[in-house]
Amino acid sequence: MNILEAELTKRLEPMIELAWNLNFERQCKHVSVYFKSFPQKGYKNHKPEINYIIFFKNGFSQKKNSCTTNFIEMIDCISNSMYKQVVETKH
Repeated sequence: MNILEAELTKRLEPMIELAWNLNFERQCKHVSVYFKSFPQKGYKNHKPEINYIIFFKNGFSQKKNSCTTNFIEMIDCISNSMYKQVVETKH
């Protein structure tokens, strides 16, 4: 994992957790983010493809593709904005 991936992961995990807990009754305990693809050189015009697993307090988990379309689109939009911000601050 490179520096940009690590920084984006550090920012995204708590943000996804908070977004979930504000929008749904079943409360999230932890989120694990991993990258399906990540631009090699931090280009702002390219965006990483993220996947995530949401872990709940009751022991169950849920992958990104099991989330609602609106939630997925919201997280994708936020993650793209965060990626651009990370690239600007690290270069």
